[in-house]
Amino acid sequence: MPNRVAVTYTYDGLDRLTRLKDSKGNTVVADNNYQYNTAGDIIRASARVARTATAKTPLT
Repeated sequence: MPNRVAVTYTYDGLDRLTRLKDSKGNTVVADNNYQYNTAGDIIRASARVARTATAKTPLT
């Protein structure tokens, strides 16, 4: 991965993506989770994204 970001994919018993996590070292950069109904449709999606800042873009 560019910038040494590792991507982890997690699947359920029906081989559907349930989690997609991006990490850099011990820091989780993004964590996306998915839930499905019995028809296989995504019914819930959530995401956590790390906040980053540089000298040009300070945190608010």
